[in-house]
Amino acid sequence: MRHPPEASKNTPPPLNLRTLRTMNKLPPFFVIGSVGLVITALLHIFMALGLGLNNVHGGFLPLYILFIALLSIGTGKLQLIPVKSK
Repeated sequence: MRHPPEASKNTPPPLNLRTLRTMNKLPPFFVIGSVGLVITALLHIFMALGLGLNNVHGGFLPLYILFIALLSIGTGKLQLIPVKSK
């Protein structure tokens, strides 16, 4: 039975469930802002191009502003999280 070679100190640890759980601890503002922005953009594209509605653009402007503001707050909070090093 062969043993895997020892990892050097410069290589990152392999991804496992524990590291994935720590990566998912993002600020809620960041998650809400990014998901909301993507869903709003997809809905806007569908309504404008798919349904051919030309009057929907003004209704999406407040939603874009809201989700960009939430994403900005979440990005600021993300910068405050200290980086854990071993």
